Amino acid sequence: MRPFFFPVDFRIAVILSALLGAIAPAHAVEGFGRPLDRGGEIAEYMRAINEARGRPHVIAGDCMSACTLWLGYANACVEADAVLWFHGPADGLARFRGLSPWAALSESGAGAMLSMYPPRVRAVVADWLRSPQYRTLTGQELGRLGVPVCGAGRSAAR
Repeated sequence: MRPFFFPVDFRIAVILSALLGAIAPAHAVEGFGRPLDRGGEIAEYMRAINEARGRPHVIAGDCMSACTLWLGYANACVEADAVLWFHGPADGLARFRGLSPWAALSESGAGAMLSMYPPRVRAVVADWLRSPQYRTLTGQELGRLGVPVCGAGRSAAR
């Protein structure tokens, strides 16, 4: 059964992320008894995916923001109870114009993210990447979109 999530105001998510960041500096932390990946820079995740070079990767727990890029990795699977959180990427260059990074969304960042997602996932989330508001998909829902679900007769290595 899909957990109920109300629309999250991005300001609240940023505050929670900052608080979690103060507690645990690494991306993947334990949150509410399950893995939590708070995301980060798109380029950092793309580099990690490139460096994975065929090793299996399991998407588990709560995977927020840039963590969702692992959906495009050939040797990844998603746990059925995982929750992936999608939102439009911030314009990192806005700070050089004296603005908050969230004053504008990055079209190039959204394009980079969409290019990593499998086609059926891309079709669902494309509009979501035009907003700073989080929207979610569960591992079970992603499985229906063709993403390999761990333990459903498949493992992380396809």
